[in-house]
Amino acid sequence: MAHMTGVMTRSLAAAATLALTLAPSAGGPVTAGANPAEGDAGYSKTQNVMSLANSDGVPGRLYVTNQFTVSRGGDIVDYVAGNSGDGSMLAAEYKAVETGKTTQERVKAGQRVLPWSVSIAYGLNGPQVKPSQIAGASGLVDIRITVEPNAAVSNGYAENSIPVVAFTVPSSVSDDITVGDGMTLTMQGSDMLVSGVGEPGKRTVFDCYMNAKNFSMSQLAFVTVQADDTASFVDEVTAVSDRADALVNTLVVTGSASDRKLIEQLTAMRDREQKLGEKAIKEKTAAHKAAFSSYMAHYVGSYTTHLSGSIGSSTQMQALIGTAGELTGDTPMAQAVTDLANAVNAVSAAHEHDGAVHAIDDLIQRIRQRGTSGLADEISQTMAQESTEGATAYKAGQSQLSNAMIPYSMAYTDVYTKHLSELTGGTSAGAARYQQQAIDAANEEFSTSADLQDDNQKVQSAMDALAAASEHTGAANALQQISIQFAGALTSTASTGDAQGGDAAADRVRYGWAGSDTTSMAAKAERKRLAAVSRQEREEAERKAQALASGKTDDDSQSGMSIGDVMGNASGLGMLGGAAKSDGKGGNKDSGDGKDGNASGSGSSSAAGTASGSKSASVPKFSPVYGIAGMNPRSPLQSTSSELIDETVAIGDVSDMLVQAAQSLAGRGSGGGSAAVAGKPVARLAAALRRLSCDGANAYSDHCIADGRHSYDVLSDWNRHTEDLRLLIIMPAV
Repeated sequence: MAHMTGVMTRSLAAAATLALTLAPSAGGPVTAGANPAEGDAGYSKTQNVMSLANSDGVPGRLYVTNQFTVSRGGDIVDYVAGNSGDGSMLAAEYKAVETGKTTQERVKAGQRVLPWSVSIAYGLNGPQVKPSQIAGASGLVDIRITVEPNAAVSNGYAENSIPVVAFTVPSSVSDDITVGDGMTLTMQGSDMLVSGVGEPGKRTVFDCYMNAKNFSMSQLAFVTVQADDTASFVDEVTAVSDRADALVNTLVVTGSASDRKLIEQLTAMRDREQKLGEKAIKEKTAAHKAAFSSYMAHYVGSYTTHLSGSIGSSTQMQALIGTAGELTGDTPMAQAVTDLANAVNAVSAAHEHDGAVHAIDDLIQRIRQRGTSGLADEISQTMAQESTEGATAYKAGQSQLSNAMIPYSMAYTDVYTKHLSELTGGTSAGAARYQQQAIDAANEEFSTSADLQDDNQKVQSAMDALAAASEHTGAANALQQISIQFAGALTSTASTGDAQGGDAAADRVRYGWAGSDTTSMAAKAERKRLAAVSRQEREEAERKAQALASGKTDDDSQSGMSIGDVMGNASGLGMLGGAAKSDGKGGNKDSGDGKDGNASGSGSSSAAGTASGSKSASVPKFSPVYGIAGMNPRSPLQSTSSELIDETVAIGDVSDMLVQAAQSLAGRGSGGGSAAVAGKPVARLAAALRRLSCDGANAYSDHCIADGRHSYDVLSDWNRHTEDLRLLIIMPAV
């Protein structure tokens, strides 16, 4: 509990603290004169400073998280800049702190100068253009990011911190990005993640180029941390990422009992989905790995039986054509492909649980911040967006996987043939006896060869894209379930004389009938439509609830990868005469709409959430009588915009991106080896770490900064216990 001699409200903190104005001087910074009070506790402080900048890189308000680690219990005095802008200092004293403490501060824009600055410039086909001109443009795009120490701050922090930049570009914009020195290029789901590491205390320019189509990119994250080795570098970036992700949690404002009850129910739902997801993903991933291995074994096994004459060091096309003939009919090869198609479907759809967890978690945060006012309408809109994005992205992922499997399988066949030839002495006679040895040798080469690992990574990236698409579908399904199960709690609108009861009142708000007209023909028609919508949705909710109760999940609800997709493309055999099409009995022939039948014949539903097996047409969700009798297809309740919430959410959005960027720059990422192109990104990080590591033998070397790590505090120069500062600046997306 803070002890105060003046009052200062800190709206980000969980409780108010008191503040003392110390010797302010008009128009300029305060000089300490006599040493300011520090309290009698033994402690150190880690400071996380986050800000959302404008397109020119000018930071906005600062969100500051202070983490106090106490070695000796006692009082702590911490200083912050006053809000008057006159250079006054405010002191907050925390009494009898025994172990540790975390505080939150918010500083208005322009009040404190940051030790690093970042800017970004865009070029289109040569000339530099404004961000508004580059958005949606096509052509040769140049992105130039400049990070440099702020000359107005001479505290030594910039010389003792490592700058990092990270952003993503959708693969639909470009799949061929060229990055400059000190930068990495990896995949994050279906996006290309560009990361770069700079040098302590120096101006660094990061360049990347691409041939873009309808250009867009994510927010740019610029972070600086202090670290001594790669492990602490990754840990520090991960720590600031975690703080950014949790920032919105510091803005809790709701105190409603009904909101708290709803949050408890949603939390239980989220936790249940998380457990289901962990179990399903583990099981389905193992099953997919087994199915993939089985498919490859059947594939090369069939190929081996069709070999004839001498075996060279590359694929024998005649044998491959023979293998293609086994893709139809009741053959082990066809069954292996069917099993693989089902496994791809299952492991992708298992990630729907992750999407549900994220959607429910976001909803919980939304309720904590703004209650349920306007929430039903937001859920409806978000549900439609997630559903559409999931279906679209899944179809793109199917194509990506098909295209990735072609070079993978052909490369695998080449390597297998080479090793089989070595084992048999170059003859096909008795080749089947050496099949397993050749498979083992091919697998070993695929795990060690950088060229072949690239083929592996393309397949994995496609699987990641399918998983990411399924997360969108899982989010849509979860929101649909919530909108039905908690319809009454999502709106405060009362039921007044409606025969349908309280749920119908909620339906009126959700789907647009909020007028007072209850007797016109339009109103009667609308009531019937609303009743049908509610009935349809409740039937779907009941179906899902029954499935969960019986131990089943909604893992088959995604538009699946069909047997036709896999058989036609997985091995590249579709090029050899279209042998991959089924005989039509299994319902696996491509329908041409991108939503092929599931190989298991399970009749999977689309991402739109239509009830499985339903024979009736879907009822329109939104009112067809817009403008009649005061009816409107949107809820009259609109959520209140909150600038603070929007900013903290935007800052938290870079969390996953930052962690992957740090791992990639440290050479740990799963990005298919691209993190170490010519050794430059890892080498630059290593050089930065050597510069900052001034212990032991390094203390007197030329590269080491003589006076070691500086203590620096963004809030006040009077805070002398700040041992670690992490700075995060976010620039807008394009």
